[in-house]
Amino acid sequence: MKKSAGFSLVELIVITAILALLGAVGFAGLVDYSRSQTLKTAARDLRTNLRLAQNKAMSQQVPAGCTNLNSYQVRFINLTNYVIEPICGGVPQTPVAQFALPENVTKTAGSDPIPFKVQTGNVDVQETITLTGFGKSETITITVTGVIQ
Repeated sequence: MKKSAGFSLVELIVITAILALLGAVGFAGLVDYSRSQTLKTAARDLRTNLRLAQNKAMSQQVPAGCTNLNSYQVRFINLTNYVIEPICGGVPQTPVAQFALPENVTKTAGSDPIPFKVQTGNVDVQETITLTGFGKSETITITVTGVIQ
């Protein structure tokens, strides 16, 4: 009787197929997780930039040449780019910052622009912004008292 000292070709093919299947499932999960994190990071960054505009309004940072600061606003230029700009005498001024959403993430709903009042940082009406990407969405809400969620 011969002793076998290894694996047969069939056993190696079966093991390779199982490993390939596990790898494909794991890779698909990793891609989905990465896309979800890209969207969540974009929403977190937008919240941070909304707070920046709100803080500028509350601290009354008056840009050069402005004699009557009304507010700071976040305004979307298009579905993927937005700016923070001061409003002086009711007129938008040169943006103080510009931002872009990540690739494949867009603004799909929400008012535009979103002005934060000087001193209080409040908004006139509750605002909701929806970012969409990779078949998922994230919602950002700004209450009339200026709470950004």
